[in-house]
This record gives sequence, C-alpha cells and structure tokens, in this order.
Amino acid sequence: MKKFSRRDVIEKAILSGALLGNDPVQILLRYLFSKPLLDQALAATPIAPRRHFVFHQKGGPVRWGYDLFLNPMNDPRFQDFATHGMGTCFKDSSTDRYEEMAFEQVKVGDLWLPYLWSIPVPAPSGGTRPHTDLLQHMLQIKGINTGNSSHEGALKNLQLPPGASQSLNSLSGDHAKSPFPVIAFGFPQWDFLSKTGKVPVLIDKTSGNLINRVLDSFRYDASLDSLKGLVGDDMKKVREALYQQKMTSDLRYEKLIAHAQTARDLMERDFGDLNAQWQTLLDKYQTLVRRSLDSVIPKINDKKIGIDPTQRNESMGEYRISASRISYEDDPALITNRLASNPSDRLRFPEVAEYFALSEFLIQHDLTYDFSGYHGDIGNFYVREALGGALNPRAFDGDPHNIGMIHTNWIFPLSFVALSACALEFIDQVKAMGKFNDTIFEIRSEFNRNPRTDLSGSDHGWQGASTCIYSGIINGPQLFGNTYFRNPAYGSFRSWGEGAPMDCIGGIPLDVGHYGATLATLLRVPSPVIRPSVVKEEEPGVIELIEEEAKIVDG
Repeated sequence: MKKFSRRDVIEKAILSGALLGNDPVQILLRYLFSKPLLDQALAATPIAPRRHFVFHQKGGPVRWGYDLFLNPMNDPRFQDFATHGMGTCFKDSSTDRYEEMAFEQVKVGDLWLPYLWSIPVPAPSGGTRPHTDLLQHMLQIKGINTGNSSHEGALKNLQLPPGASQSLNSLSGDHAKSPFPVIAFGFPQWDFLSKTGKVPVLIDKTSGNLINRVLDSFRYDASLDSLKGLVGDDMKKVREALYQQKMTSDLRYEKLIAHAQTARDLMERDFGDLNAQWQTLLDKYQTLVRRSLDSVIPKINDKKIGIDPTQRNESMGEYRISASRISYEDDPALITNRLASNPSDRLRFPEVAEYFALSEFLIQHDLTYDFSGYHGDIGNFYVREALGGALNPRAFDGDPHNIGMIHTNWIFPLSFVALSACALEFIDQVKAMGKFNDTIFEIRSEFNRNPRTDLSGSDHGWQGASTCIYSGIINGPQLFGNTYFRNPAYGSFRSWGEGAPMDCIGGIPLDVGHYGATLATLLRVPSPVIRPSVVKEEEPGVIELIEEEAKIVDG
C-alpha cells in the first residue's frame, strides 16, 4: 500500500475542496500549497486567456431594480417588498403624483425581471432598442459574501481574495502578450498582485483624451527615427552580451528584452489621428448617456413624487439627501433639471462614456487584456433644502445610506438605462470585431444594499454582492446563487439578496473565492484560489453552470 506524507494529504484535501473555510490557518494552508500546484499547472499548460473588461459601479448602488434578479420565479411573497423600501418603480396613480413604491416585475421568457427591463434604451441610430437584448449573453452570480462590510475592504477582496496567490485583475494580463497587460481607470484603490512581475497602467480621473494618456509615450515622432535605430542596435548588442554571459536562462533578462521590443513595436504602429478617433468614440457614448439621463420613463420620473408639499412640513423627511440634508422638491423634471439650457447644469453620470470609448479602442487594437473602470459621482440633481428655498445642485456618490428610498427609485434607473445603452453598443462593436467569444465583460459593484426599516436609505449589503458577466460564450440569461427570503438572525426582513448556503459548493454561501475561481474558468487561466468554480467549459466555447441553482431559501 502506498504511503502518503502529510504534504500529500493536505494537497489532496485542497484539490478535493476540503479546506474551504475562512479560518486564517486554512487560508494560509491554501496559499502555501496552492501556489506550487498552480505553478506546476502554469508550466505544463499553454494558456490563451480571454480579455477581462470590468465596469465597476461606485458606492454599491441599489441594483434590485436593475440587474439583481431577486424574484425570477415570481414568488408571491415578494409583493410586500415595496413596504420595506425595495421598489422597482412607483405604484401607478390616477393623480398627478406618485406617493408609493411598487415591486413590479415583467415576464421575459421564463423569468420575471425588474420593471426597468420593459423600458427600451437609446440606440446609436437615434432610436431605441429592447433593453432585453442585454440578456442574450448574461451570466448573473448573486449572493456573494465579500467578507468585509467596508467599501475598501469589499473591493480589496474582490480584487485579491483572501489566500489568493494572484489578484483577479492580473489573471488575463499575466498570460497575455498584449502591449499593456493591465489598465485601470479611476479606481480609488488598486490591489494588484502579478505572478509574472507585470505592472499595471493606472489612469486617474482627469479630462482629456484617454487614448493619448495610454499611448503618448509611444506615439510616432520623426525626430526619433535615428534614436529608434540606435535602440535597435543597442538591444542587439545587449542580447549578444547576455548570450556570452550565459544569462539568457534568467527570465528577468528575457522580460527586459521583450518589454523593449514591445515599446519599439508600439512606436512603429500607425494609429492614425488619435484625437479624431477619441472624439468620435466619446461623442457616440456621451450621446447615449445624455439621451438616457434626459429620458422620461413611465412610473419612474414622468410625474411628481411624494406627498404634496403643502401637506407636509420640515419635520417630514421623505426626500433625505444625506444625514444632514433633506430635499423638499417633488418634481423630477426640476430635480434632474432635464430642461436646463446650459448642458453643464444637467444631470451627469461622469466617466461612463469615457470608459466605454476607451474600452472599444483598446479591444480594436489589441492593446490590453484587462481593463477596469470606475465612474464618478452622479452630479447635478437639484434639491430644495428648505421649504420654499432655492434649488441647489448636488452630487451623489452612489452610496445611498441616507438618501431616502424615494430618491433611489428615480436616480438609479436613469443611470442604469445609460449603463445598459452603452454596454449594448460596446458589445455590438466587440461582436463586429469577431472578439466577443474571447472577451469577458463584467458589470459589478463592491456589494448590494440592505434597506433600512425606516425607509431613510440603505446600508452595505456585503453578505450578498452580485455581478453580471457578458460574453459570446454565455447563452443567457443564466442565474446562479442562492439568496434568503427571510433570515431571523438579522430581523424580520432580509430578503434583499443575502447569500444562502448551496449544496453544490459544500453547504456554504458563495464567497469571493468562488467568484475568483469562476472568473479564472471564464478567462481560461489557472485559478489563484482553492475554491470550486460555479461554471465549467468542458466543450471549448460553451459555458455551463455546475448546477442549475438560483434558489430562494427560507431562513
């Protein structure tokens, strides 16, 4: 009989999924023993990664009215959701104003989805297109426990899960031969760990041509022709010297030569007029955003909202903007200032058009295999902070702790329509390039929302984050992840998307490790964590769930 060492036993436990807990000792064991196993797999298998493009929604917005499908089977018990502040639209009214929210859904195929999916979104042609087009390639994973209740902690764990040997934002870049392995735009924090020594390009949120921001160091300059020749000669001499010293077996020197060659290749590429290209792309996506924010959506912003101002006083906080500010304006046409003659005074959703414009260019020219973007504050929605007071513009960071549930019912839908319109155009362009099967596009946030019982806002729903993933290899919509209907441990109502245990992953809720393993499978790279993936690709280009499971669990 073969004898097994303690190392063999631990490795088998890791591979079988036995060490799946969040105990610090188990995390350490997973890291120490998974790293050599992953290194072996990396050395033995040729890897052709897929691209990974991420749009991160700042602040953890209220997604149950958009791409968090809490009740896809139309369970009648969810009809009281609106009384808990979880509206998907306003309850229809025969008067000139809405005074109540509704958790209204629409049937799309076999699924029941939030009301917003019945609303067409702007198309580049000037018309509209069905919002439901976005479902064709969607994989939604919900109920992910991020392991941390803060914005910074949850985002860190989504980028670098505890015990991971590599950050998730380096998975494709580490194996790709693109000029820029990883690019990030606008992130307040960027937790990055490469297994191959790659370095990300970080772009801050400043105005201007983002294509230039990426390529300026490599653009053609006739005055550098002679210098490029010298560089070429020098690199040849360096290579010969390294061979003479028998140092070429050291990967560090090969990387140096490869990076120099990449820089030279970029200098020699003719990208054309970058200013004209940037402006064309930016104008297209900015128009989609503008038309979305200016749109009038039935049951969202086509009537006044709330109790008639003459029937309430300053002690009533239906329209809370923050812990210290309360809005007394009840007309969305004024709050969003749709009719403002000065474009700079209108409702803004910054960095969205910029993200998609740069994304399209990067994929078109194969410049990177990993690009992540992070939008700015929603700006210029106008509020009165005293009865009869002046309208003042405010910025909203997407973190609606104290904003009041009424406001979230019209602010977020407008931004979600803009996001969907841009995402659909981006996907269409990637399809036209023939690259959508090799691209994973993801819309996520650091967590979802946990509504307050007094309807003053919502808090961090870190025990139930979700992500929507789009790719040509996904036959959507596919849903995965169990969520609670009720959980007595947290009071009488916690049906906002908190993750519930799943038998197929060992009777525990999903966590950031499962998310990381799943992302690795989709990207066609080794997983940096010892957790089972929730998808499989047994036939190339065909993604399947490990089990058809997206249940509502009583708890």
